[in-house]
Amino acid sequence: VMSNFYGSYIGFGAGTTGGATGNFYQATNYGYAMGGGPGPYDARVQKYSLTAATDATNVGDMTQDMAFCRGVSSATYGYRCGGGYPLTNVIDKTSFAADGICEDIGNLQASTSDSCCSSAEAYGFSATGYPQTDRIDKIDFSSDGDATDHGNISSTRYGASGHGSLTDGYATGGHPVGTQRDKYAHSSNTTSVDDGDMTSGKQNYGDACSSAEYGYTFGGSDPGGGYSSVIDKYAFASGGTASAVSTTVYAGQAALSSLSTPAYGYRAAAGTPGMSDMIERWDFASDGDSVDTDANMMGARAYGASVQY
Repeated sequence: VMSNFYGSYIGFGAGTTGGATGNFYQATNYGYAMGGGPGPYDARVQKYSLTAATDATNVGDMTQDMAFCRGVSSATYGYRCGGGYPLTNVIDKTSFAADGICEDIGNLQASTSDSCCSSAEAYGFSATGYPQTDRIDKIDFSSDGDATDHGNISSTRYGASGHGSLTDGYATGGHPVGTQRDKYAHSSNTTSVDDGDMTSGKQNYGDACSSAEYGYTFGGSDPGGGYSSVIDKYAFASGGTASAVSTTVYAGQAALSSLSTPAYGYRAAAGTPGMSDMIERWDFASDGDSVDTDANMMGARAYGASVQY
């Protein structure tokens, strides 16, 4: 059992009470996984605690059985973006306060699976996807409706890992781009820029999370075969080539859910080469290897949409 799992940590995230502000892309309460695969696909919304080592529970359902989807989060709602198969452009919305059945509140610009996402304070972004695209969709948290165009990634791809800082979103790797990491501004509609590279071995279906100053990518596979347990780290301020700083317990790709708190990175379940239901986490301060929290998701699943508060 993790010795400090119940310990407190300092920082603010979406869902913090008392009017505090801070890193809205970091959670302090719960993580969620929406959908999952491989088949049969799943409509469940699973919820797991970030303050107690308890197993995930089913708190609602999406409007569709769906996998190969991604998610974005506002302070009060989680959103599932597209997915497959069959391909869909539906945006589902779930309330963090109420839990329960999701609502179909709009559509992406096109039916898309295997995208990568980031969340800003007022908007969510779904970038790239299958069929191969360089499109960036923007979802307005202030009003339900269809996504709008926010520009483009530097090349078409799918299966990239996505996360964000306070100001920018990142699309890392994917097929067939390799190890490149792209950065796009949350504030402007523009084409992304090359921000550097991650280490080799996890170009496809990796996952990502963020501390206040650093981005992390982990897991994934490479086109030549093989699956990674490496956790890469790079600085938001400088970009450049990432450094391999630690490893995950499980070597694999396509987490069911991955997220950030102010102190820890999380991966909840993972897919091929096997399947895992483990919820694991690692400490941003020490860059140590991930550890098993002794909590589990509701079965060994993957390819879900991650949301958090």
